[in-house]
Amino acid sequence: MNATEDFKVSFGRIGRTLCYEDKEGALLFCFEAAPSTDPAKKKWTIFLGNRALSGDGKEMIPASARIETAFVRAKNYLITCGYEVELE
Repeated sequence: MNATEDFKVSFGRIGRTLCYEDKEGALLFCFEAAPSTDPAKKKWTIFLGNRALSGDGKEMIPASARIETAFVRAKNYLITCGYEVELE
């Protein structure tokens, strides 16, 4: 995490995951990737799952306001990386 924000989003170390970290700990969001269905777009589409796993990937975390915030931030991270994002 950097000094200007209280969270960090990055690609996870466990296959096809995004890692969201904040002062409460880490969450993982799973995703699938595929080339865009529009040939004019030279982008990948990310299908982002809206369920969070614990930072070690072993436990499903129940929905909460924190999960919703983390999900939106993870989605925005992918968009700023140049991906199209669809929700699963």
